[in-house]
Amino acid sequence: MRIKRYLFLASFLVIISAFFIRANYLNQSNKAHVLTLVPVLIASKNNNETGDRNVDNFENGYNLKSETPETSTSSETAINADLNTDSNTSADTGLKTIVSTSSGPAKNNDTNRKPTDPSKIVKLEVPYFKQQYNNSCEAASLRMALAFYGIKVDDDLDIVQKFGYTPKLKDVINNIWDNPNEMFVGDINAVGSTTGYGVYSQPVVKTAISYGKTDSYDTKVITSQLLAKEIKAGHPVILWGYTSITTVPYTWNLTGGGEVTAFKGEHARLVVGFAGDITNPDGFYVHDPFNDRQYEYWPTDKLIDQVYAVDGITNQAVIVK
Repeated sequence: MRIKRYLFLASFLVIISAFFIRANYLNQSNKAHVLTLVPVLIASKNNNETGDRNVDNFENGYNLKSETPETSTSSETAINADLNTDSNTSADTGLKTIVSTSSGPAKNNDTNRKPTDPSKIVKLEVPYFKQQYNNSCEAASLRMALAFYGIKVDDDLDIVQKFGYTPKLKDVINNIWDNPNEMFVGDINAVGSTTGYGVYSQPVVKTAISYGKTDSYDTKVITSQLLAKEIKAGHPVILWGYTSITTVPYTWNLTGGGEVTAFKGEHARLVVGFAGDITNPDGFYVHDPFNDRQYEYWPTDKLIDQVYAVDGITNQAVIVK
């Protein structure tokens, strides 16, 4: 009987020891998992900053002034260019979308679709630069165009200062801010709809002229034929558009009277090539300063849809020549 008690006690002690060893192992294992996850969560948080112009998420985080994968914006904080969805918007959004009336190919939402005839491709050898600040897409686009002509500018800020740059916060009480048709509005690197915005075509063309490109001009009447003609002639084109459209356009007042229309997601890119015939191009090649996309192919109808998505804002182009 005493032996049986000893055997029972020994078995009980073995079971208890095994339980504590297993619990300790699990505890240490869980700690390891927690320590592994913490830096991942921190990294994810750092890549989710958003600004007024590039909203939603882009593929890379917005880590600017470093020329590393980012997501920037001006503007721009996150590029989801809606490239895989139809750009027509519903009637209740208040946004005006005009589909190209040119006789282009049937709509195809895949921007990776390549032209079938390599002999009909024209690409300008334009250096690629990422925008260095959250809101410097227009400056980066002009910087690339100038580099094509051998004009070197090291910093987006140098170009922004030529746009006209006296950064200040939006007066939210009176809804007053500066005029992007005359200067860069807000701070070049600020995140938020009351701190940083960007610039429209007129200050950009004046800046191009100041760098010696005296034949540069801007236009709001943009066709695929115009773009192809200028590219064929060796002139890169800065084109306004958007990264995403999630809200309706809004306005603010100007100190001297009048108002400005803006929208969250406004963005500028550089058109550097086209495929097909000048009179009926199949698509265009684009340098996007936001997301490291160089010579990205856009079918003609997709590009023109984007140009006329928000009347008065996205239908802007500067031909640098």
